[in-house]
Formats: sequence, C-alpha cells, structure tokens
Amino acid sequence: MATVKRSPMTLSLAQRFVTQRALAQRLPTAAPVPGWSMLTAVCLILLCVIGFHTERMFDTFSKARLAIVLSLFVSLASLMWLVTRRQAVSVFTAFTLLLGIGALSKVKFDYTGASLHAFDLYYYLQAPTELAFFALHQPKVASVGLAVLALLVSLGAMLWRFEGASHRSRALALPLALLPMAPASHYAASDNIQTQMLHAHFYDGYHLTSWFISGFNPIDNAKLAAYFPGQPPTAKAASAPIAAPAKKPNIILVLHESTIDPRPYVPAERQRFAEDPFVSADGATRKLFVETFGGRTWISEYGVMFGLSTHYFRPNQTFLGYLLPGKVRHSLAHALGDLGYGSTYVYPAPRAFANTGPFYKTLGFERVVDYFDQKPPAYNKRDRDHYDYAIRDLKARRDARDMRPQFTFVMTEATHFPWDKPYFPDVRADEARAGDPWSEFSRRVRIGHDDYQAFKSRLAREFPDEAFLLLGFGDHHPILTGPMIADTNPVTSPRFDTFYRIEGVNFTPDYAAAPPAIEIGYLGNVMLSAAGLPLDESFALRARVMADCHGLLYRCADQTRVIAMHRYLVERGDFVPKYAMGK
Repeated sequence: MATVKRSPMTLSLAQRFVTQRALAQRLPTAAPVPGWSMLTAVCLILLCVIGFHTERMFDTFSKARLAIVLSLFVSLASLMWLVTRRQAVSVFTAFTLLLGIGALSKVKFDYTGASLHAFDLYYYLQAPTELAFFALHQPKVASVGLAVLALLVSLGAMLWRFEGASHRSRALALPLALLPMAPASHYAASDNIQTQMLHAHFYDGYHLTSWFISGFNPIDNAKLAAYFPGQPPTAKAASAPIAAPAKKPNIILVLHESTIDPRPYVPAERQRFAEDPFVSADGATRKLFVETFGGRTWISEYGVMFGLSTHYFRPNQTFLGYLLPGKVRHSLAHALGDLGYGSTYVYPAPRAFANTGPFYKTLGFERVVDYFDQKPPAYNKRDRDHYDYAIRDLKARRDARDMRPQFTFVMTEATHFPWDKPYFPDVRADEARAGDPWSEFSRRVRIGHDDYQAFKSRLAREFPDEAFLLLGFGDHHPILTGPMIADTNPVTSPRFDTFYRIEGVNFTPDYAAAPPAIEIGYLGNVMLSAAGLPLDESFALRARVMADCHGLLYRCADQTRVIAMHRYLVERGDFVPKYAMGK
C-alpha cells in the first residue's frame, strides 16, 4: 500500500484538530465565567439603586415599577441564556439593555419632556435625520453616548470570548423568561396603569419601565370611540359656500418656542423688560391653556391645527403625525384654503421630525419649509431668520403674481433649551450671564421680542398696501419651571398656562373675539374671528361650544357638549379617528 505523504502544515493542522477534539471529550462543558452569580447579584443591586431613583412620579416611589424592572432583568437574561448558552454574557447583556433604555429615556425626557415610548423604535428608524439633527444640537451628548456604546460592546465582546458556551441543561431558562412577565404584563395592561398613562403626560421618572408599559397602550385605544362617537360617511359632506369679505388680511401665526412670562419666576434684576412681550395691541394680557410641558411642541401645533384637544388621543398624542395623516380632513389650514388663502409653514427642524412634512401637507399646507430648505448659517438660529424667510416667501409669491392672502405659520426657537450658556453672544452682550439659566432664558425672550418688533416694522414698510393679522402664542413652559410649581394636577396645573397675543399691521383685529383665557384647541377659532373671516359649519359649532364652556375644551365641565361636537365632526367627515385605533 502506498504511503500518503503529508506536508508539515497539514500534519500540524491535523494534530491540532485531534488535540482539540480530545480536550472537548475530556471537558464536555466549557466552564462558565467564574462568579457569574456574583455578577448577577451586582447587576440586581445596581438596578434596585437606579430603579429607586427613577421609578417615581413627582417624587413618589413606585414599588410595582421596581418589581417590573427586576422582572424584565430576569426575563431578558433568561432569554439570552436560551439563545447564547452563556450565563455571564446573558446577565451583562440584560443589564446593559435596561441601563441603555434608561439612559435613552432620560436623554429624551431632558430634550422633549417625555419618557421613552415603545413607538419610538419605529419612529426613530423612520426618521434618521432627526437623530442627526439631535447630534447637531447636542454634540457632546451624542459623542458621549456613542463612546459609552462602543465601550459596552467591547466589554460584551471580551466577555463572549472569555466565556465558553455551556452545554449544561437550560431547563430553567424558559420558565425564568416567561413567569416573571405574567404579573408584570398584567400590571402594565391594567385599567389603573393605562389610565395613569392616559393622564400623566409622561412627565415622570419611569425611565426603566415606561417603554415597556407603553407597549400596552393600544389596549386603551378602544376609548377613542367614546370620545369620538358616530359613523363617518363614505365621502366628506359638501359644505355650503361661505361669503368671504372682499379684502382679507394676511395671517401670520407665530409659535414662540418654550416661551412664557418669566416675571413670576425671576427676580426683577434678571428681567429687564422695557416692553411687555406678552400683551396684545389692545393692552390686554390673554392666557392660553396648553397640553404639554417642557417639550413636545408638536402637541401644541396639533391642538391649533385640529381645533381639538389632543388629550383625547392619549396615550398616543405624541405620535399623531404618524397615526392621523389624511384623517383630519378639515383643519385650520383647510378652512383658510376654502376661503382662498395660500399657506406656508416655516419650520425650524427637519420635515421628517414627527412626520411633520407629509402630515402637514395632509392638513392643507401647500408648502412646508424645513431646516434644510432655509440653509441656516447655524443650528441655533435667531427668530429673525425665520421672519426673514417668511417675508422672502411672501415677496416671491407676489413676484409670481400669486395675489391670494397668505396664511404663514412661523415657528421660532430662540428660547429653546439649553440655557446653560449664552446664545447669540454678540446680542445684548451686557445682559449675558453664563451659568444662570433663568437670566439666559429671559435674555432670549428679550432678543426674540426685538426680532418680532423688527419683523412688524418690515411688514409695514415693505408691504404698505397689505393688511396683516399677527397671532403669537407660547407652546409650553420651559422645563425650568418644573421644580417651581407645586401643583401636580395633570390637567389644570399652572405648568400648562402660557399666553397668546393678537395685533395687526395695517389692520385692526376684532379684539372682542379673543377671550381672556382659552384652551389651545380654540386658538384657530379666535384667529379666524379676529381676522373678520366667516366661520364654516365646523368652526361655528366650535365657537358655540367655546362660548358655552367659557373657553374650555378638555377642561369643560359639560363634556357632553364636547362629545356632541366630536360626533358632528365625525359624521360630517371632517375627522375620521378610526385609524388611530389601528384600522
């Protein structure tokens, strides 16, 4: 028999294979990482400490939420054990996931005033430009986050290589993965916790559990039918033509980001208001009740555009830009379009944010001009940059012989957080106080008012033959006021009180049409009436409810009046809410 001659390289590989196989037979199970049970104990202790500091609302600690944290940890670790056969890796991964979720929730809370929601996974995957926009606004936070993520992934990879796969029985893994979730899921789906989330604004510290419990929110969507009863028609009912005045004013709606009157919160020496930015041209100060605090500006936008209270859409009010496209068939922009108005939204963020660009097109806006369209020199633009664009847009329309009256919605951002350092350092430089957030906030309110006054002067100077109604409003409190307001009522707390202001350029508004205090859902009605425009059937009904409820909507004592208005809107085809229930 001929002898097969092997090369030294082949022999070496064969010997290595035989040696490894012999070792494998001698040690059928690879040893786990020493002290994995100690690692589990450490992670549980750390989660308890973190949970004690986060799982609380208005400083009230929730034992049930902490129990969910621990249940999630056990379940995630057990599922990972089933998949990876590595005990220490599974414990580390479960702990890292919960820690990462808590950190993301805290960042989101600081940025928007809301904890992490289950829908956020879909939302941010659909809006990568929003993540890039956040990184542009908060480069330090983004850099630290990426660095920590890289470190954790590296540690996990090292642990994976160090710990071999265990072949020991994993019979306990499945029960450990499923059993803790039974009581946790029952609690998350209960009427009590869903009702709490419906009314609690997510203004809490439940950073480790809110995302899990919010996954059960669709259970509560069935209540939407009670808020919006009626059967929508197959086609929108035809509206009777409305006699509009021959001369209609241009309308400019200004959203003043995070703006309130700081005087109740700031000592006199830190205010320096030579003029009152919050008073209307008739000398009256008017109060606006909004539906969000410290962030989530788009909720205030929806209230104005829908002519409804977004409270009825909880707990999904944050995501209506994804849930209601094409379902709000008669918004404020639609009503103005029926009266012959052109419409533009001057928006300071990417149009992908909250699906704003596509959604606002379905709300009747002809154009949504976003951050990238405006090509700003810096991300923290002054308000005058947005006003300048609004003027350029109107001039471009007139040059193109578009002589229709215009509805322009301008969203400003001078008072957007953070306030830990002076923005626009060359403006009112003697008033800048680094490290004093309230002084910086007040300074930016004054800068914003300077820009607004210059905007009015330009309108009067550059469009002497045109009339303008200007309506400005604050969308929500800055998060600075949170620790200063003791009232914790989730609906009527002073933390939801802002302002609205009316004035005209070459035009005198009907100030009698503007009550001293209203909920934000009526702001469109006030704007139409102050401009002297006729109200169609839907807005006429809103006006009657506003009068009967004394400017209140969700806060109205007679909710049967509000529900009856909803029924009318649904049956008329102005609003079709069933999509929000997943249909």
